[in-house]
Amino acid sequence: MADRPTENLQKMLKSYPDFAKNINLAYQNKGYVKAPDTIFLPLTAWIAMKAIYADLDVESLTDNLSSVFISDVYSMAAYGTWKYSKGIYSFSQELFDALTNTDLPETIPSNVLMRLPDWCPYLAYPQKQGRIYGYFCYLDYDLDLMQYRLLFYPDTDSYTVPALSMVLNDKPLSEQVELVGRPILGTDAFSIVYRDTNKKVDGDELMQSMLETLATPLKLLLYLCSDEPEIDDLREPEASPERVYPKKVKGGFKLFEPARVRTWEVGKTLSKSLASAIPASGGAKSPHVRRAHWHLYWTGARNGERTAVYRWIPPIFVNADQAEDID
Repeated sequence: MADRPTENLQKMLKSYPDFAKNINLAYQNKGYVKAPDTIFLPLTAWIAMKAIYADLDVESLTDNLSSVFISDVYSMAAYGTWKYSKGIYSFSQELFDALTNTDLPETIPSNVLMRLPDWCPYLAYPQKQGRIYGYFCYLDYDLDLMQYRLLFYPDTDSYTVPALSMVLNDKPLSEQVELVGRPILGTDAFSIVYRDTNKKVDGDELMQSMLETLATPLKLLLYLCSDEPEIDDLREPEASPERVYPKKVKGGFKLFEPARVRTWEVGKTLSKSLASAIPASGGAKSPHVRRAHWHLYWTGARNGERTAVYRWIPPIFVNADQAEDID
C-alpha cells in the first residue's frame, strides 16, 4: 500500500499533464528571476504554472484571485516540491510526545529554520492528530520583498485546516506567522480557512488559532533543523537526506526525481531512553524528570561571522540512583 503523500501526489498529477516537464522549465528559469538556490521554486513560479493549467493569461493575473485558486497553488507547490525529495520523516510516539510538550523559544533565528534536510520534508505524525496526518514544509522566497518564508502545508482530508507560513524575520512568532495567501489575497485570506463554515473571527482569535496550529509541526521541524538530529534510513544505515539538483544531459540540464520514497526514522534510539523516563515524584531530591528544552548557542569566531544553532535537550532523569526507592 502506498504512503499518503505518494497517493495524493498521484491523484494530483492526473490533473496536471507534463508536470515534470513544466517543473524543469520553471527550474531552468529560476536564475533569470534571481531566486536563491536555497529554495526549490519561488511561489510565483507555481502561480504561473497553475494559471497555465487553468487556462488563464499569466501576464494579466491580478490580485483578485479566488481562494480556491490560491489553495490549489499551495497544494501544487507542496506536492510538487516533495516530488523531488520524497522524504517521509517518521517520528516515534515517544519523541513526538516529548517534542510537542517542549515549549517553543520566543524567537527562532531565521537561519536555523533554513536548514531543512531536503527540499520538502514530510513530517509524519505517529498517529493522526484530529484531522491532520502530517505536514509538508518548504521554503519560499518573496522576489519583491527579498524575504524568505517557510510554508507548512497540512496533509488532511478537511478543507478547514489552514496552511500557514512564517516570515523568517527573526521576530517573535506572533509577528512571523501568517495565513498563506495573505500577501496575495489580503484580508480575503480568511476565506481560505473558513470557506466551508462561513465563520467570522477577529484578528486576535485568528492569531491565537494560527499559533496553536503551527506549534506542533514547527516543533518537529525545529528538531530536524537542530544540531545533530537523529535521522536514520533503516534500509541504508549510512545514508542521510540530501537535495537533488539538475544533472547534465544532452542539450542541457534536467531534474530527476528520486527513484523511491525514503522513510527516515527520527529519534529511534533516543526514543528508548525517553520511554524509560520516570515521571517526577516526591520532593526536590527525589528522582524526577527535568523538562526538555531548546538550547541556543553560537558557532564561529567571536570576532567574525557567527551562526546560531539550536539543540534539543531531552528530558533528563535526575537522581536516577534513587529510582528503586519509588513505590
